[in-house]
Amino acid sequence: MLKKLATAALVGLPSLAVAQDVEAFVESNILATLYHELGHALIDIQDVPIFGQEEDAADVLSILLVDAFWEERTRSASPMTRPSGS
Repeated sequence: MLKKLATAALVGLPSLAVAQDVEAFVESNILATLYHELGHALIDIQDVPIFGQEEDAADVLSILLVDAFWEERTRSASPMTRPSGS
């Protein structure tokens, strides 16, 4: 019985971590794409002069937007980092 519980715990924990990593990966890519496309929209609407390729300018603008709006989340809500007493 104890061996089955230990095996289930060892098998379940990595899958939980992988699921959280996949969710973070997808969220990051969606935000990057959103900010990149928002950069194209701002360049077009505001008639921003671009010296070079517009794709490069949209990439740089997306990085600036991510830097301006991103707030680092605390990982305390993660079940992997909760104290064992909770």
